[in-house]
Amino acid sequence: MQKSRLHWDKQNRLIKLFVANTTPQTAAVLAEVQAATAALYFNKLRHLIYQYGAEPGFLESNAHITEILRQHPALATFHGHLVGFGLTIKQGKVLLTLCQHRSGTHWVPLIRGKIIPHGLVAAIFDGKQRNWNAESFQYYPLNFSEVPPLDSTGTEKLAVFWQSAIHHLNRLQPIHKEHFYLHLKECEWRFNYPSTTQQWQEIHRLAQRHLA
Repeated sequence: MQKSRLHWDKQNRLIKLFVANTTPQTAAVLAEVQAATAALYFNKLRHLIYQYGAEPGFLESNAHITEILRQHPALATFHGHLVGFGLTIKQGKVLLTLCQHRSGTHWVPLIRGKIIPHGLVAAIFDGKQRNWNAESFQYYPLNFSEVPPLDSTGTEKLAVFWQSAIHHLNRLQPIHKEHFYLHLKECEWRFNYPSTTQQWQEIHRLAQRHLA
């Protein structure tokens, strides 16, 4: 990743505003930079979380798409581009999983292991759509004999995570499809590490190492 050309004082201000969950437009005003500069720097921070965070990359789903469609046949009746991400709980944390690799995307996913998800968030988009809307995704529970079902607490935790993710993503509309996975990774990171101090310490350390 290329180093940022911003002075470290400016980067520090933007890091604080990112941790505070400020939109790039507001951050630009407070940090006295261009809106495009703030948006680009925030995306660099998301890349750091994705590549070097406590849980880098994604888990990949062992569940075959045909089995998912068998459990939810309504998904197979839509014409368009099926986009799906799995949700699972492991060691008390909500983790996103890739349900299938799509060679049409311009990014190569960083896979750190395989797992069977407990649920799926999916949406149908026209293949020509450049931006994805978070509210288009719906949650679908999954049931596989290989993994024990979630208890009521786990089920509620997944629902709370996805509702908080939708709220966060809606503030940043529109989101280009090539960046959507970075925003999802940010949602996972914020939910699993809700402490502002912990978020600041990790992202500040990563920015010092890779962007300063």
